[in-house]
Amino acid sequence: MIIQPTDLPALRVGLGRWIDESKGWWEATWRKPPELATRRPLRQNLDAAELFYVAPEMARLAMHAADSLPDYVLRIEDVPAPAGFLYTPETLHTTIYEETILGVPQTLSASVTGIYWTVAAANEDYPHGAVIIVRLADKADFHRQLRDAGYVVTGSAPGLYLPFSTTAWPLSGDSYQWGSEEEARHDRHYPDNRIFKTIWRLMQQPLIVNEAARFDRAARRRLERQQVPPAAVRVIRLRRGAHGDSNGQQDHEHFHQWVVRGHWRQQPYGPKGSLRRPVWIAPHVKGPEGAPLLGGEKVHAWVR
Repeated sequence: MIIQPTDLPALRVGLGRWIDESKGWWEATWRKPPELATRRPLRQNLDAAELFYVAPEMARLAMHAADSLPDYVLRIEDVPAPAGFLYTPETLHTTIYEETILGVPQTLSASVTGIYWTVAAANEDYPHGAVIIVRLADKADFHRQLRDAGYVVTGSAPGLYLPFSTTAWPLSGDSYQWGSEEEARHDRHYPDNRIFKTIWRLMQQPLIVNEAARFDRAARRRLERQQVPPAAVRVIRLRRGAHGDSNGQQDHEHFHQWVVRGHWRQQPYGPKGSLRRPVWIAPHVKGPEGAPLLGGEKVHAWVR
C-alpha cells in the first residue's frame, strides 16, 4: 500500500488502538516500565499529535546531513510540536537485532519509516522533563519475518505501524546538551537519533515548504469508512531551488565560480547572538555570475 499524506489520520488512530490492545507493549519497548507520569502522556497526547508527512527528497537530505550534524543545545522551541506523528515513504533506518523464537535464535530487522514523539513533564525519572520518541516500523514486513521464523502471529494488530522501541531524551532545565555523555550513549544504541534531530532542524529552516495536505472527495470518504475523524496534515518538502548561504554577508571580489558543498553552520541567535543552533547550507555555486567555474569544464563525447 502506498501511503499518502491523507492516510496519516488513520495511521495515528491505528497506533492508538495498538497501544490500547497491547497490554505488554510498555514492558517490551522499555528496559523498565516507565513511571506513569512519563508514559501516560504518550497515549493521552497521541490523539492530538500534529501530523507531518516528510517527502522523500526531504528525508534523503536528512539522512545525508545527519552524518555531519554538529553537537548543539536542544531547546524546547526546537521541537516542532509538543506532540507529533511523522511519516516518510523513505526508510530512515533499519535496525537489526537478535531474537529467540521458539527456542531458535533469529535475526530480525525493523525498517523505521516514522516516529511519534511527545514532551513529558518533569517527574521522578526526569527532573526537568523529557522528549519521548517512539520508533514506528512497517507492520507487514515485520510480521512476514516472524512467520518465516515459524512464529504464529495472532491478534488484530490494527494499523500499518508497529511501535518497536522507545527512547527518552532528558531535558536539563529548558535544554539538553546534545553531545553529552548521555546523548552519546543514546546515539550508540540508536544511531537513527541523529536523523530524527536533523529532520527537526531542517523543518524549521527556510529551505523547506510546509504546506497543508489536500483531502479530496475520495480521501474524505475513505476516512469516513474507517470511522476516522479528519485532521490537518502538514506536508514537508524541499523548496525548489533552495540553496545558498543566507547570512547576508557580501562576497569579496572574485573572478571565478566554485561549488560549495552542503554543510552545517552554527548560526547565532537569541539574546545578543549568545546562543547557537545548526543551520544547513545547501550545495550551491558561489562567485560572480558568468565567471568561469573553478576547475574548468569537462565535456564527455560519446562516439560510435
